[in-house]
Amino acid sequence: MLDDNIALSKTARKILEDSTTQLYLSIVSLWEITIKQSLGKLQLEYS
Repeated sequence: MLDDNIALSKTARKILEDSTTQLYLSIVSLWEITIKQSLGKLQLEYS
């Protein structure tokens, strides 16, 4: 969403931008992000 990727649908973007939407994230997703980042397959920018 932050890099304005065209693969993200307008509907998904609208849901994510809505401050009343409750988002849930699996601990497994965080684990996968950590693994991919450590392997160099994912680069994240922190601000």
